Amino acid sequence: MFLIGIDLGTSSTKCLILGPDGRVVGRSAVPVGCELRPGGFAELPAEDWWQSARQAVQQAMSRVTGHMDRAALSISSQGLSFVLLGADDRPLRPVISTLDTRAEGQATALAERISEPDLFIITGKRAVPYYLLPKLLWLRENEPRVVARAKRLAFAMDYLAGRLLGEPAPTDHSLASGSALHDLGKLEWSTQLAERFEVDLSIMPQLAPAGTPAGTLTRSAAEEFGLPWGTLVAVGGQDQKCAALAAGLSQEVGTVSLGTAAACEFISAEPVLDPHLRLPCFPYVRPGHWVVEGALPAAGGALQWLARALSPEDDPEQVCQLLEREASQADWEATPLFMPHLGGAGSPHWQRSAKGSLSELTLATGRRELARAVLEGVCFELAANVEAAQSLGLRPGAVRAFGGGARSGLWLQLLADSLGLPVVKLHLEDAAALGACLLAGQGAGGGVPDGSDLPAPQVYTPTAEGAARSRTRRSRYLALAP
Repeated sequence: MFLIGIDLGTSSTKCLILGPDGRVVGRSAVPVGCELRPGGFAELPAEDWWQSARQAVQQAMSRVTGHMDRAALSISSQGLSFVLLGADDRPLRPVISTLDTRAEGQATALAERISEPDLFIITGKRAVPYYLLPKLLWLRENEPRVVARAKRLAFAMDYLAGRLLGEPAPTDHSLASGSALHDLGKLEWSTQLAERFEVDLSIMPQLAPAGTPAGTLTRSAAEEFGLPWGTLVAVGGQDQKCAALAAGLSQEVGTVSLGTAAACEFISAEPVLDPHLRLPCFPYVRPGHWVVEGALPAAGGALQWLARALSPEDDPEQVCQLLEREASQADWEATPLFMPHLGGAGSPHWQRSAKGSLSELTLATGRRELARAVLEGVCFELAANVEAAQSLGLRPGAVRAFGGGARSGLWLQLLADSLGLPVVKLHLEDAAALGACLLAGQGAGGGVPDGSDLPAPQVYTPTAEGAARSRTRRSRYLALAP
């Protein structure tokens, strides 16, 4: 049995194929664009999801040697993008992306009609414009005719799965939870919220646990994607949750994804509702488990910003790698303090108007010091999220790190010193797509590994000197923004 994972990301669609022995036999990535306009608008055609997935699967399949007779497929996707479909199951308008923040006013109005603590008790979420409910309210106010014609709403995963199956596909609870319409404890759409905000729940996707068999590919989809007739499609999940599954999230081990944005995940056997509303809670892709999640909008993105600012004519990726190496030679006395709020402050602060800043600059501050400051600032924000999780009783003994930022040993050592926890580096490429492969295997009747056997070639433990320096510098950092 071959396992195929498709990851519908905000900037690319990836495909990962595992052979019958569990080894990677094919992988690919296809760029995906998003139109950004003033006012927080972020949209793309739903057809881009289909075409990028088709191209990614075809490219990955071209690397597979031998005959593929049986396969199972699942999808990991960005959590908050959605599209409205008409009676013919065709999109009525472009996709509203995860990145879209146009519903700022509606999120504020929502919080006036139901207190944030009450909303949090039901959904585990605050009233912020990224979630589905404020965006639906925006559509109802600004595009009422479109909303009136809508017969179905689909998130990225179930839109693609529906076209592969030739019929409406269910969504899983980890994706549904990003709607601010999903009851976290009951694991169903909230009739209470739907009635209060006059949302027609008949347009919402059916709900099913991740890893549940959803059906098989239509003959035309199999031919278009180059997959075997009869390929099973299993319900997938939200990308960060799929990545955490691949990384082996457990009560003993938390996970940190160091990508353009950063996310840290902590697992629990029951919903954990932060009384201070700092960390949202989601159902996990393993039934009977929930995750508390910390999110930082700019992590690797902050280093990319620095790369563009210092070397605008050069390839940002190459400059980032150079900066990561240069940062190891930085002079601590000349290293400034950097607040990485370039896209606003995520958890645990939730201050969308927050801005990034550099403090304590001197004439001795150079490229190396700026680079180290950026890496350290991200670590300080992740530490704030870990401390918030610890205050809720979630106390993993270590964290597993993956993503582009995990290639930097310096960054992982700074993270260990900031967290006061061992940080295990995972050589995980395409973690979300790998998690989708595991869910495909579950749907096909196989077990889902717990991740304990994943390669962990290097562990970064806090050092006495590094931890002491981190405490001193972080106290000054915190004083800048009480």
